[in-house]
Amino acid sequence: MNLHSPKSRRWFLAALILVSGVVYLSTLLPGIGVSGDTAKFQFIGRYLGTPHPTGYPTYILLNHIFTRLFPFGSLAYRVNLLSALFAVGGLVYLYLLFIELEVHPAFSFLSGLAFAFTPTFWGISTIAEVYSLHMLFACATIFHFLRWSKTRSGRHFLAACTWYAFSFGNHGTMVCLLPAVTFIVFSTDWRILLDPRRIVQVSMLIMASVLQYAYFFWRTWDPKTVHLEFSAPDLSTFLYQVSGGHFRSEMFIFTRQQLITQRIPMFMQLAWEEFGLTLVLAVIGWMFFRQWRASLFLMLIFAGNGFFTLNYNVPDIQPFYLLNFLVIAIYLGLGMKELAKRLEHRQLLALAFAAFIPVLFLWRNLPEADHHTDTAKINETLAMLKTAGQDSLIITTDYGVYEYLMYYVIAEGWRERGIYVLNAFNLDSVQVYLEGGVPLYLPVERRSAPPGLDVYITYGRPSALEELRAAGYTVIEAKAELLFRVAR
Repeated sequence: MNLHSPKSRRWFLAALILVSGVVYLSTLLPGIGVSGDTAKFQFIGRYLGTPHPTGYPTYILLNHIFTRLFPFGSLAYRVNLLSALFAVGGLVYLYLLFIELEVHPAFSFLSGLAFAFTPTFWGISTIAEVYSLHMLFACATIFHFLRWSKTRSGRHFLAACTWYAFSFGNHGTMVCLLPAVTFIVFSTDWRILLDPRRIVQVSMLIMASVLQYAYFFWRTWDPKTVHLEFSAPDLSTFLYQVSGGHFRSEMFIFTRQQLITQRIPMFMQLAWEEFGLTLVLAVIGWMFFRQWRASLFLMLIFAGNGFFTLNYNVPDIQPFYLLNFLVIAIYLGLGMKELAKRLEHRQLLALAFAAFIPVLFLWRNLPEADHHTDTAKINETLAMLKTAGQDSLIITTDYGVYEYLMYYVIAEGWRERGIYVLNAFNLDSVQVYLEGGVPLYLPVERRSAPPGLDVYITYGRPSALEELRAAGYTVIEAKAELLFRVAR
């Protein structure tokens, strides 16, 4: 079989879909777990709520459609599965990108598989998160812009603009591609921006992508919305939320010295954890890549995303570097291409070495990436809910515990059993509720817990238990190290 034929390309693409799909499916998180964000995304789409800023309307709507159409498994499992499907879609575009960059189909397959098994990408592909869709948008945008820069095909230009425009409804960091997109357009054919038909098409795409955010006005004003974290009662609040909300205070806060001595070394450490010694092969791919426009396009993506993420102070920073890791993976594939060229008469040796990389990544990262037996949070959350029984108010000071409880309250019927959850502890509010006989308002759910409910508090902040005891309340352990009953 001619390995460069269209048929062989299709076979290698099918192999990439099959292998990555089987691995992701076999390591998929079965329900809630990993983080509070995961639990939130497992119910927010199906019930058309709003999450934290920046909102992710594209993801929410796709989540809603998929969970309504796909009937198998629990809601949590279905949303986890959706992440895997997005991830495989991103790998398909990554494979097509390698082919576009004239990488041999076999090495394109192995390079795609290597990226599939890097810890961060694999980790976000088996849980409910927005990042695998983020990577699908990124891979599709990069592929179509590079394809257009070679062929001048209006079809690929329009496809690239479509993917890029709608990507902003999923993750705001796609703005980091703007310098690269501007460069590829102007260096390829800036006159396309003077074509009236293209101007109309791109303008309509931009308007359509902006309209996605009307979702938050709709959900804010709909009294049936069961979970409203991103609220848009007016334009100024909406603009604040969509530009990052309370996360804005963590952007661009580092000094130049901190960037040099802390942030850049941290990124280098994360890149090493992702790729290890294969970074050498990526450097070789970068050094010998001769398509100047494509290389500068990729480097601008790397620099744009790196500049923002180096200046962003959040604990879970790895997923924000995914665009950087993607560019490294592309150069890794180009390094494999260069390796095959150097070993022209020893192709089996080159293939064996290239095949070793995804196998190594699979073996090295499997223990951390495998979530298929992670049921601890399911068991803990159900234990708390069964202990509370019904007609109860559960107070928690832990974000993850709150979202795990909310998944079961909203998605698994515990709301109908009279279970209410408060996601913050305030002694004055608790006292007023327990002694004043007045309802307790829950702002995210936009409903009130009626007076007279049994009150519980989860273990998370020991000082909260001490404050209650000091105020004269009895705090009795109702479920070992999980739940405490609060009473006079």
